[in-house]
Amino acid sequence: MREFLREVLIEADAPRIWDVMARMDEWPQRISSFRSIVALDPAPVGVGSRFRVEQPRLPPSVMTVTAWGPGRGFAWASTTPLLWAVGEHWIASRGNTSVVTLRLRFDGLLSPLAGSLMRSLVERYMALEAAGLKSWAEEAQ
Repeated sequence: MREFLREVLIEADAPRIWDVMARMDEWPQRISSFRSIVALDPAPVGVGSRFRVEQPRLPPSVMTVTAWGPGRGFAWASTTPLLWAVGEHWIASRGNTSVVTLRLRFDGLLSPLAGSLMRSLVERYMALEAAGLKSWAEEAQ
């Protein structure tokens, strides 16, 4: 298993951050590490919902929501026979501010190789995602 973690303090309350976080189809317009995110299932979003995700320098993937906690965060996963990628997005409220934790975990036979080869790209994309969520959530405060 290989895991990457990034936390960001956002000057916004949890409901505002959730409003931004849950609008995944709009992420590509606000977060440069995403080229497109398309829902493959009808709304509402919940556990089992699938999204086609395209990111620069990566093959397209289908992410399936594995945890959905309105106001708290979500997790989604992409699986192949030799590699599982799980992305988590969680909000911890601190009153009028919040800490968002982003976690990406690789599991499976190829996880050590994927983690090593993709380390700098993953860290850069997580930094872009954190900065994009922060900017977007704070702009209307």
